[in-house]
Amino acid sequence: MRVNDWFAMFARITIGTLFTFSGFVKSVDPMGSAIKFDEYLISFGMEWLTAGSLTFAILLSTLEMTLGLMLLLGVFKKFTAYLSMLFMLFFTMLTTYIYYTSPVKDCGCFGDAVVLSNGETLLKNIIFTTILLPYFFKYLFYRESIRARRRDRMLTLMVILFSLTPAIYAVVYLPIIDFLPYKIGVNIPQAMSIPEGEKEDVYDTKLVYKSIENGNEQIFAISDTTWHDSNKWVYVDTKTELIEKGYEPTVTNFNIFDNVGSDVTEQMLAPNKKIAMVIINDMEIPLTVAENIATIDGWCSDNGVELMIFSKHSFGDLQRPISDILGYEFDKIYNGDHTLIKSLIRAPYGLIILDGGTIESKYNLKRSIQL
Repeated sequence: MRVNDWFAMFARITIGTLFTFSGFVKSVDPMGSAIKFDEYLISFGMEWLTAGSLTFAILLSTLEMTLGLMLLLGVFKKFTAYLSMLFMLFFTMLTTYIYYTSPVKDCGCFGDAVVLSNGETLLKNIIFTTILLPYFFKYLFYRESIRARRRDRMLTLMVILFSLTPAIYAVVYLPIIDFLPYKIGVNIPQAMSIPEGEKEDVYDTKLVYKSIENGNEQIFAISDTTWHDSNKWVYVDTKTELIEKGYEPTVTNFNIFDNVGSDVTEQMLAPNKKIAMVIINDMEIPLTVAENIATIDGWCSDNGVELMIFSKHSFGDLQRPISDILGYEFDKIYNGDHTLIKSLIRAPYGLIILDGGTIESKYNLKRSIQL
């Protein structure tokens, strides 16, 4: 095998692995990818396309994973060479724009499995585009045999169906792999704390004072006692700089509020069993979901378990439709940050069982649930 062939094979396997992994981690969490699509579309002034974000997310992840597996299997070499290069050039240009304008914090190219900064994403795309070149040029004018085309069509069809499966499963049920902080088995209070022995963030604090004598500003370290003389200096500002990053808890934004804005987070994480419904979508609750809500409410009443609802909607907007479903005035409706609510469960209407702040299980409320 010639050196060029080795380079081409290395490129095919490397880029195939990249696309397969990138497509898979997005495919197992299409709702998360849809949220990232929303960020892009809103930042580009294309809000009218957000209704199709979930469809776009499923199509992109399926296409990316399919292309990666086709590369690894070595099918339709000329087609995959052209499509891979088109992919890499498009996303390199897109991430170049994102790097300089920063409309979103991260590109979401690996979903929530691996979060890269915009600069790291751009560098990654430049490197992998360069790696792809030997494979692209080797098969630029390649002609497939008739027998190879027949075999490749069958393999490609199987790969498409395989690539589509994780996304469909996630939409119907829940993601087969949860990359978010609120996965089953996580104890939220522990995930919010810094373990003993771990380093905390180290900051350097400087004080800015203005001289009474000449009006000039001067920066002092806290240990410098010069600024203690109030006859010479007037306080202006405090400047704090992070100089050493410490341990960062897995959960950093779990704050829940009641209908009057009081923080009830500690109550939510108290050492007893609770069932939390999470409503992300609009308030026109589907019949199947409404039936599940009523059934779960009855089970909670029979078993002495507290039922509550987390939502991005206001108490006033959601209280009436929920009360209509249950047949009485339901008031345990709580709000949190939109990002938090969407991170709790990847379903438009979901159910989380909590015991002492530990997430025991999760369910999609669109499916039948046996507690």
